[in-house]
Amino acid sequence: MKSPRVFVDTNILFPASLADLTLSAAEYGLFELVYSDHLLEEIQRVLVDNKGLAPANAQRFIDEICQTFPTGRINASEYENTANSWTGPDDADLMHLAAAACGGAVVLITNNTKDFEPATPPAGVIKPTVMTADGFFCWLLDDGFEVDLVNVINSMISANRRPPQTWDAMMQRLAAVGLQQFVERFIAAAPLAT
Repeated sequence: MKSPRVFVDTNILFPASLADLTLSAAEYGLFELVYSDHLLEEIQRVLVDNKGLAPANAQRFIDEICQTFPTGRINASEYENTANSWTGPDDADLMHLAAAACGGAVVLITNNTKDFEPATPPAGVIKPTVMTADGFFCWLLDDGFEVDLVNVINSMISANRRPPQTWDAMMQRLAAVGLQQFVERFIAAAPLAT
């Protein structure tokens, strides 16, 4: 079965634990990550200006995304001209929607659904389903990816050695970044993980 193509909004790529889960799940093959030139520019700006990350560290993060998921990048020339055909409350989010649709994304993950949900595509363009991160990871559970998610989270725990992580601590971190429903359902669905 082909993995769904999924576009992630900037607010899914921080804090670190949410970004780690999202990118690790994509790397594991649970979905194909789709991203755009505008998204990369926005990540750089937000991480440096709003989150206080050093520009070199923000660029390293962006480079890692590009190197790990080279086929997911949608160039601005492919979607910029169609973005002004979308209608909605936020022009930057319309640019993301245009890129997501151009890239064949079936889902757009964002924790800012209020600006994405009312957006309307131009005629003939299929709008990706807009989901929160919590909703998206619950969707993966519903699709039977419990064991895969156990493997993803175990690899995250193994990689986080400073300080060492426990399963319970990782669940608390994920719940703290807005994945409360996913964590509750995941613990119930994957009892062998602990």
